[in-house]
Amino acid sequence: MRVSPASPMYASARLFLSLRALGAPANVIMLAVQGIFRGFKDTKTPVLFIGLGNVSAVVLLPLLIYGFKLGITGAAISTVASQYIIAILLMWSLGKRAVLLPPRMDQLEFGGYLKSGGMLLGRTLSILLTMTIGTSMAARQGPTAMAAHQ
Repeated sequence: MRVSPASPMYASARLFLSLRALGAPANVIMLAVQGIFRGFKDTKTPVLFIGLGNVSAVVLLPLLIYGFKLGITGAAISTVASQYIIAILLMWSLGKRAVLLPPRMDQLEFGGYLKSGGMLLGRTLSILLTMTIGTSMAARQGPTAMAAHQ
């Protein structure tokens, strides 16, 4: 994020981002499965499970930050845990509606996945890039601007 190592936010931001990176696989699964549910014309199920995941984060945040006195580490752990909760719930629900893997691996049609996933990948990357640039710009302004951005 180009925050100076001299910044009071540097150590905390580095720790938080390092721990938050553990949630990236769950985030990718979550986004992909949401797209599948949209294809089923079902937006209610993802919203329900995302809501449950967010409630788990709301419960875990104060518990880990203040109860267990983990501070920024607790914030990152609660966020990652909620992402995995959402991903697991979505995959479980999807498994009840569709066959997730074909009987044989040679029956997978990766070409079709790559064609249909290209636009989703582009959209996701553009959203992440925009958020990353905005966060980086706020972080370079100092702790007050970064707190306001968050």
